[in-house]
Amino acid sequence: TAADSLPNSAGSYYLTRSVSGSWAVPEGEVNLCLNGQTINGKITVGSGATLTLTDCSDSGRVQGEVLVNGGKLELYSGTITGGVQVGKKGADYQTGSSFTMYGGEITGNKAGSGSGGGVFLVGTTNQTDPPRFTMHGGTISDNTAGASDGGGGVYVGEKCSFTMDGGTITGNTATAGNGGGIYIHFNAGNVSISNATITGNKASATGNTSYGHGGGIYSERGVTVENVTITGNNSTFEGGGIYGKGAITLTDATVTDNSQYDVYYDGKETTTPELTVSGLVKAGYYANFAWKLPIL
Repeated sequence: TAADSLPNSAGSYYLTRSVSGSWAVPEGEVNLCLNGQTINGKITVGSGATLTLTDCSDSGRVQGEVLVNGGKLELYSGTITGGVQVGKKGADYQTGSSFTMYGGEITGNKAGSGSGGGVFLVGTTNQTDPPRFTMHGGTISDNTAGASDGGGGVYVGEKCSFTMDGGTITGNTATAGNGGGIYIHFNAGNVSISNATITGNKASATGNTSYGHGGGIYSERGVTVENVTITGNNSTFEGGGIYGKGAITLTDATVTDNSQYDVYYDGKETTTPELTVSGLVKAGYYANFAWKLPIL
């Protein structure tokens, strides 16, 4: 159905002109083709609502934040420049928030003093059915997080789950924290990173050596990476490619040409046998060489 304004009922629509203003997605399933048009304003996907965004002309944009609080968002194409927040703290928190990305791009969001420049998964210890983000394709690029936690591309909060099975995270920055590409909280839910590219991200900090770690990935716990290329990332201090505080398992991974050591492991264990194919990494030590594993 052709629409010259944002729809107020479930159905399938394509925009015929650019629109402005905040939009609460109506309950039910809404399929919206941007059709090369621009939405200027905040989108909220609340409980009972499912929004599928696509674009048939490669120039459609959402110039504002998308908040998923209890609903479901699917992105196939189009560009979001205000970032995506999945979950919300406070009394109006709704369970069951999920975001699935098949294509499109999330780019150019500056979170200021907040975490999660591109995608921010907000969780707390006592949440039930916490937020989930699944990335099968698309690109998260050139976003910035200014908080001490960081997560320029993706921030995975408490209890939240992140599955990356495809896609690219590139050119994102944590300006005063950790995790230029991805930040993983120590109490996060299930996290899996595979079949993807993480490149050109940066974690920068000055003075305080607690920050500026994990240009590509910063994990406050263990992390498993399979069939992923992690190159050209940069951190002020350790872990230009990956910084982990738990066991790092690399399978068929290429981790190379990152500044400040490709992999920095800072866990409590004395050895990490997962890494013995290319050399032994001990607690508090680092590795700086080309990685092309499979793990045997």
